[in-house]
Amino acid sequence: MSRPKTIDERPPRPPRLSRDLRLLALSDALHRYAVRLQPDVNAAGLLVHRAFAAAFARPVKSIGSEAKGAMEAGLRDHVDRNLADDGAKVSSKSAGPHDRP
Repeated sequence: MSRPKTIDERPPRPPRLSRDLRLLALSDALHRYAVRLQPDVNAAGLLVHRAFAAAFARPVKSIGSEAKGAMEAGLRDHVDRNLADDGAKVSSKSAGPHDRP
């Protein structure tokens, strides 16, 4: 039986896998951030889901991949934009003064 390879002996991870693992490592922090902005846990979870879906859909950048801080900032920005978009949709659906009986 062969001995397990050390970290130095393993082949390098593909860039997409490395990026995806770094993104997933940010999930708890991003969820806590979303819950602070949106107290409804389900709505906050949807904001996080949308941010990750967009991040995973982006093409992988070159070997000098994004730093953790830049990735987290991008995810938080996506949550902020979706929260603002959701708020705008809700306010546009509410009845205006001329629509009330």
